[in-house]
Amino acid sequence: MIAAPGIPEQSVKETITAAAAAVLGHAPDGLVRLPGGMNNVLYRLELDGRSLVAKVYFSHAEDPRDRLGTEFRVASFLWGKGARCIPEPVGLSQAHGTAFYSYIEGKRLSEGPVTALDMESYAQFVLRLWELSRDPAAAALPNAAEAAFSVLDRLSTVVARLWWLQGAMHPRALAARAFLADEVAPLLERLKQWAGGLVADGGASMDAPVPRAERTVSPGDVGLHNCLRTPGGLVFHDFEYGGWDDVAQVIVQTCLAPGVPVPVELHPNLLARMVDGVGGGDFISLRVRLFYPFLAVKWGLIMLNELVEVGRARRSFAGAGAGEEASRLEKARRMLAAAEAAFGVAPSVAAAGVPTEGHRG
Repeated sequence: MIAAPGIPEQSVKETITAAAAAVLGHAPDGLVRLPGGMNNVLYRLELDGRSLVAKVYFSHAEDPRDRLGTEFRVASFLWGKGARCIPEPVGLSQAHGTAFYSYIEGKRLSEGPVTALDMESYAQFVLRLWELSRDPAAAALPNAAEAAFSVLDRLSTVVARLWWLQGAMHPRALAARAFLADEVAPLLERLKQWAGGLVADGGASMDAPVPRAERTVSPGDVGLHNCLRTPGGLVFHDFEYGGWDDVAQVIVQTCLAPGVPVPVELHPNLLARMVDGVGGGDFISLRVRLFYPFLAVKWGLIMLNELVEVGRARRSFAGAGAGEEASRLEKARRMLAAAEAAFGVAPSVAAAGVPTEGHRG
């Protein structure tokens, strides 16, 4: 078993053992490294006859968010309110950067085709989060990573990510730097003009705050890549970027996250199902349509994170190799194609905010 590059496996095991002794009462039996974990290190362990997962979280000076505390807090809220389609949060040690969750036996959705039934299960999960968000206890949860509560702020997060990448991209990543300047920046300018006209036509304002009634608890890293298929249905995990966000953003992200792509032909029904499930409303429908192309661009930019030092460091910690520049650019361009396709959608699909072609993940 090989631990993350630069981090001896024995050191990781000692960290987990010390954390288990501190928060669970005694050392675990048998530690087995689990595959996956793009940002963190995962081990399966046995404790008092029960299988658990130890999650050792990445930490970096340029990535200061408390992902360990956030995930445990969000998961504890959901579990405490009766959600059983998530791993049970068992304990955490901030001192050791480690949390423990129940072990779930299941298969990743990448191991088989995504079905309409899978998407219905995911829609039910999003709507369950929406329902639990009405609980007064949810008010104590933090905002999700990159949460935004106006159209202008949402669009600004995408522009800010472009600026950050342009400044942080390695000088030798010439093709990626040219892609940002020659393809992404002009597309974002067109999108901003389109959005301004669409908002004005809808009688809304770019800086109008999203009503509290249209905000929800979000997993943060929304998408099918954070699901396991089990005999009892889908199980959802990974809430380290979770918290409060605009429900329209969560709805759109469900379709666009490229880790396990949702077939484009499923997008209209999925979006309509979720928009209807949260009560519809003109402003929600407008934001869903607006956010679709912008969030497609955002995912294209995220594809290039490994070309920045902190992104490489996070993947290295988890033992995941960074993709080559050409491969990353190909994926980014596919997401830009989804954004381009959203400009000319038919009116019957526009309310759902989905293009009729273009996104294939």
